[in-house]
Amino acid sequence: MRLFLVNSFILILGMLTLVCNNLNAQSGECRTSDGCSGGTNYPSAVQSTTTDAWSIVSTIIYAGEYAIYDVILGETYEWSLLTIDGGNCSYDSQLTLSNEDGSVKYCYSDDVQNLNAKITWTATFTGQVRVLVNEYNCGTNSTATTLVWRCVSCGTVDPPANDDCSGAISLSVFGSTCEGVTNGNVLGATDSGTTECVGTANNDVWYKFVATSANFHDIKVVCSEDFDAVVDLRKGPSCPGTNIACSDNSGRGGIEIISANNLIAGDTYYIRVYDYYSSLPSTTDFTICITTSATCQPSYSSGTSAGDFVDGVELTGENSNSISNTGTGASASPYVADYSSTHSADLKPGFSYSLKLTNGTYGGQTLAAWIDYNNDGIYSSTEKLGEFSNIDGGLSVTIGFTVPAGATIGNTKMLVRSVWSDTNIDPCETYSYGEAEIYGIKIIDPCVTPATPVLSSATSIASTSATISWTAGDPAGSPTVTYYWAIG
Repeated sequence: MRLFLVNSFILILGMLTLVCNNLNAQSGECRTSDGCSGGTNYPSAVQSTTTDAWSIVSTIIYAGEYAIYDVILGETYEWSLLTIDGGNCSYDSQLTLSNEDGSVKYCYSDDVQNLNAKITWTATFTGQVRVLVNEYNCGTNSTATTLVWRCVSCGTVDPPANDDCSGAISLSVFGSTCEGVTNGNVLGATDSGTTECVGTANNDVWYKFVATSANFHDIKVVCSEDFDAVVDLRKGPSCPGTNIACSDNSGRGGIEIISANNLIAGDTYYIRVYDYYSSLPSTTDFTICITTSATCQPSYSSGTSAGDFVDGVELTGENSNSISNTGTGASASPYVADYSSTHSADLKPGFSYSLKLTNGTYGGQTLAAWIDYNNDGIYSSTEKLGEFSNIDGGLSVTIGFTVPAGATIGNTKMLVRSVWSDTNIDPCETYSYGEAEIYGIKIIDPCVTPATPVLSSATSIASTSATISWTAGDPAGSPTVTYYWAIG
């Protein structure tokens, strides 16, 4: 009897285990009849995966929308709206798997669990398919829905060689032009436990480089279509280093740039790259390159596309050498307009001036300006003329400033930046929307000795007077120069 009870207990326990397993996993289906058609394409990026981990297609897909997926012959794929798989759907859902143009239906799913759909399908070809989301009876709506997918048969991907700091890949440091990008990929990467920057760093990879004597080291990461890079620059010499700067100014498919100055020549620095989101993106690759420059390179990911630009710069200088550049409109990519060869102003150390800046058509802008007073190629915090934030479209602001007495005599540059939404903006950092403009500045001696004038004529000469005509020398000096003539 006791043995019977034990066996019964074991049997019941086994049944409970089976039930629990069923609660934590739900197979998909592939009905070959019925299904929906039509729809609009969202997200537009073609989805691709080689892992059995669930990847988010979108968290804001609506009923009536479909995405395109890359598939490989013989591999088994799943698409799910089930919460247990990471999906999220608040309505009675349906999924339809078709060929790329939607003309041939392969699979249909409805009510796999809690009125939500899940498809399991083994690819019969290598190519592309579409999966359409619908509300019951092939309906549409505007309810944000999370669809996930995976390649069940693909298995776990081995981590890349540079998954940890100890395996950091060495990068070349080029001159002003990138002579060859390094390809990167976070597929299979894991969390290294470093947390200084934003986002979820559960798939970071590592690089390293040795700094040169250049003023700026420009680290540029170009993302694939669905990859949203976060870039973490760290000071060595040992792993994992200490954080210097983070960059996360663009979104999926964007470009991240860290323009780092004051790096110590000969020292080792580390770069950590990962995707911002916790789920694996559908495209996991990127490129990275390091170039150097004498001055920092302001940059934007979206730039002037929505009306975020500088539409006017006015600065009254000395000797009629002033800047008046208005109605310039939006510049094209890379959204940096260099007017230094055509628009320049003369300024004197110790003198005060007013800089008028006009915003473009989109509001919520921050406008700021810097002058490189010591002409070292670096717009330092002490060289910032001023900043105004939350400026409406088309409005102007005036920044008053005084040229420092120790400003270096000679030619230099002024940088003007427009940045949407951010404040306390940096001269070199990458931002999303906005524009940068560069102007010429000439710091002149505050006391200019005039050159000898050229005598044109002397008439009506008398013992106490004469009529004299002359041409001022170059330089002419200030408007209040007094000339003395002696006739003998």
